[in-house]
Amino acid sequence: MKRPRVIGRAASLGVLLPVLLLASAPTSAQATISGGCSATAVASKSGSIDLTNADVWHVHHDDIVTGEGKSPTAQTFAQIQVVTFGIATSLLDRKANKQSGSAGPFKVSDYDRYIRVLLVTGKSNSCDSSILVVVDDVSPQATLAGLLGLIIGVLGLLGLVASLYLPRTLSSRLVGTVLGLMAGLGWGEFLQQAEFIDPRTVAVIVLPAIGVVIGVLVPGSFYRGSATRV
Repeated sequence: MKRPRVIGRAASLGVLLPVLLLASAPTSAQATISGGCSATAVASKSGSIDLTNADVWHVHHDDIVTGEGKSPTAQTFAQIQVVTFGIATSLLDRKANKQSGSAGPFKVSDYDRYIRVLLVTGKSNSCDSSILVVVDDVSPQATLAGLLGLIIGVLGLLGLVASLYLPRTLSSRLVGTVLGLMAGLGWGEFLQQAEFIDPRTVAVIVLPAIGVVIGVLVPGSFYRGSATRV
């Protein structure tokens, strides 16, 4: 009686796997500046870049970066934010009535101990932009975000494996849901820091969602005793 149930769950996971691979595959999410504005940036060691059409900016640990933006009409405000874990932190919040402005200098070393792949967004009255900044000479596990993501992802995955042998109850499904969410969030963050996932893609949401679904499906799959249903 249990065999069809296990096969059914395995089939469900087989359907989810291609979705997971498709969502997590690297993409070239072109992030040009909209609204007619333009921007350039300079890194002390990595050189300059035209940010108007670039979607990724590769820098190094020892870089000090500055940026300059121009617009066809006067802008009354400008914001630059760093987005990590879905939370935006302001780097610049300036009010003026100008057609150009600058930002920096910023030391890459002040940030890459925490994160090596970060999404930077900019916004003014009529312009929006985003760019993915990658610190090439820092490894994912050497950052706080990458290390925490790896630890949480491994713990969640090990917990899901252990849940296979639990009685299939409401409690075990709730535990599996939490473990699946942990695994999805943890591996998602680590894969972002490893440049396998672009944080601007749907994979950021899909991975935790698939983790939750797996967490609901797998508990009790290998349990041999008499499960008490709650």
